Amino acid sequence: MRYSKDLAQRICRRLAAGASLRAIARDPEMPPRSTLRSWIKQDQDGLFARCPRPQHKHDPRTLYTKELAEEICRRLASGRSLNSIAADPGMPAACTVFNWARKDVDGFAAAYASARAIGYEALADEILDIADDHTNDWRKIPGKGWQPTRENLERAKIRIAARQWLFTVARSNHERGSVGQPLTVKIVRFGDAAEAE
Repeated sequence: MRYSKDLAQRICRRLAAGASLRAIARDPEMPPRSTLRSWIKQDQDGLFARCPRPQHKHDPRTLYTKELAEEICRRLASGRSLNSIAADPGMPAACTVFNWARKDVDGFAAAYASARAIGYEALADEILDIADDHTNDWRKIPGKGWQPTRENLERAKIRIAARQWLFTVARSNHERGSVGQPLTVKIVRFGDAAEAE
């Protein structure tokens, strides 16, 4: 069976209605599943990239498209975790993305690694932003004056520590086994710092 734009539009309409590739391929007027996959991957007329498809949660068989891969990489480069991206509507499961990278589908492994590296640099920036953010660090208590808000400081320490750990592990892996030096952040109350001087 030969590709035609009309046939691709019919396939796209069925995909948008929620039909699986297997169900479409069972139709005698449609090509086999392997051909469908090939056509979707090649996306000759750009129809499949624009085709709205219902995403089934935790479906590991989401089809790879260049547009979807680019969007995943864009989100990874912004510092988001793959699990948070996978939870977004229209995104494949994290294990699917790992498989694409492992199998280097359409050169995805290099793009994935690059996006991850940029994302880890974004984490380093987040560490600084969290440490520099003094919003709600102090509150005025009647009769006692300004007091540090311990809950906010503790939460900031935990957020920094989590990103610090991830950044250190990622940099170590990126540098192929060399041990990264963790960034040490010490949060002190101004009163304690003044007494130490």
